[in-house]
Amino acid sequence: MSEVINVSSGPSSNHVLTHLYNVQESHIPYKRTDQIEYKNQTFMTAFKKKNGSVDYSPRALLFDFRDGLGSLNKYEYHEKKPTISNFDPIHIIYTGRKVEKNEYQLGLDQGTKVTGELLSSTNTKYWADYNKLIYQPYSLCTLENWELPSDSSNSSDSSNFGSHKHFHNKKYSLYNQGVEEFEENPDEGLENFRKLLENVDSFQGVNLFTELDSAWGGFTHELIVQLRDEYFNSNSKKQIWCWSLSSATYKPKLNHLLSRIQTFIELAMSSSVFIPLNVDTNSLMLSNLDSISPWQVSSTYAIIINSLWDLNSKLKDSVDMATLEDGLLRGSNSKRNIVNEFQLKQIVRKPKPKANQFGIMDVDLSAYYQTGSITTVGSTTETVEAPSSIDFSYCSGPSRAEYFSSNYIVPTNDQDLGPIEENALTNIYHDDSIGQIGNIDTFPKSIYTVPLSDTYVKFGINNSLKEELKTYRKIIKGLRRDTEVIEDKAELIETISDFIDEYTTGYEDESDEEYYN
Repeated sequence: MSEVINVSSGPSSNHVLTHLYNVQESHIPYKRTDQIEYKNQTFMTAFKKKNGSVDYSPRALLFDFRDGLGSLNKYEYHEKKPTISNFDPIHIIYTGRKVEKNEYQLGLDQGTKVTGELLSSTNTKYWADYNKLIYQPYSLCTLENWELPSDSSNSSDSSNFGSHKHFHNKKYSLYNQGVEEFEENPDEGLENFRKLLENVDSFQGVNLFTELDSAWGGFTHELIVQLRDEYFNSNSKKQIWCWSLSSATYKPKLNHLLSRIQTFIELAMSSSVFIPLNVDTNSLMLSNLDSISPWQVSSTYAIIINSLWDLNSKLKDSVDMATLEDGLLRGSNSKRNIVNEFQLKQIVRKPKPKANQFGIMDVDLSAYYQTGSITTVGSTTETVEAPSSIDFSYCSGPSRAEYFSSNYIVPTNDQDLGPIEENALTNIYHDDSIGQIGNIDTFPKSIYTVPLSDTYVKFGINNSLKEELKTYRKIIKGLRRDTEVIEDKAELIETISDFIDEYTTGYEDESDEEYYN
């Protein structure tokens, strides 16, 4: 087997991971006659029972706020529940916010048939509300110093940062707070990661999911650094992928903007591949999206990430993380590792030419993908709906951007994808199951205007990222002194400048004043 460990930090990330693992649950063969198409132990750990059957649990480590598990008690499926007679009433203490299970989770517990129709934006505030797999207790970790806001919806939004348990006005919002939180208690996360690693035969890599605009980014960076030192001997060649989530509607003030810049650069430096994602919720492919529903918003991220998971775990023609990483980064050094373009795009079928009394009419397809229309020779024009997409890119830039690598995951028998960038490094991976996530009952499929089976994924690295990096450098240069977030202004400017050089093509005349003042 070639296994992957997944580490998720923060509510937003945990919602995404829940969608991904609900897909994995659908691959489990519950009947002997079920056809096996996936290597289930890529993302899940198998536990053989005495009767010969096999149980699966996520090979994952999740960090959340206290009360972030909602109605889930991490021990409830592994220990017998004590009766009230076992308690000394004098020593009963409040252990957390009381959250009742929704109808969907109650049905799962009782073994009755339930459907996703029981789920809505109002009863999926917690990721545990629609989770289908049972986690090992060591997979679930909580920060005892920080609480999930009682009105939390999407923790990428500034109003939903976690609050300190004693000082509710103190928010879990800045990079340095996350670093400090991890340093206070590093042993739990590292020890629980070790338990996951012990059940791995052939290690493929680590996926880490975090938030760009909160303290979870600093927490994740410090975790990556410690994992490298403890388990990978600081091996920079090991596949350590970090996915960060951010909100396009969030407009950070200065201190939080500095935190975003620090988080972005540090995660890029510590990961072998860094993938910052920022969903365009105004896409025509989305209909009636509740932008403050973590269940709905996280489903969009899960679609594109699942397309790579599917490649990783297919029984036939699987593609491991090392191969995907080589396709992304080949020809560059380790600093050009930020995947700044990620899109889910609609496949539009090309209509067949119509015949008339003179035979088959000629068709001009040159402007099809740009204008959404096809012009036939003569006087007939047939208008076809233009393809739509959901953009997750972090600074994808204009169409004229120069690509260092472009990558596609497409249905095996459908190549009508429009123009593909002409560059020295284009990789096309084939997969017929891109849209399978839409068949999961917990997935909010009603918000999508396009069948997910009619989509493909495009991701890559291009030089448009340098403009955003230049903006970051200008902001840091404008600081009069180091701050609580930026402890070494000069070092950060130098690091950003190194990244800008990596994403620059050709010669650009930049004055010494811009670089060093």
